[in-house]
Amino acid sequence: MKTPKSLNIQINESTLFPGRYNVRVVTRSGKIYIADYADQPTDEMVREQWNQDRRWFTHIN
Repeated sequence: MKTPKSLNIQINESTLFPGRYNVRVVTRSGKIYIADYADQPTDEMVREQWNQDRRWFTHIN
């Protein structure tokens, strides 16, 4: 299954835990998911994980 390019992926360094990264994924339908990474991910890494196993992403709206 190919990930649609319409995913809006935002990667930010955590303000509470320096050195960790917060990822926010917004789908075309407006659903927002978040995930936490120990190392800085790339957009491609996030898309690959999104395709493989979405349970690591928390739905927040």
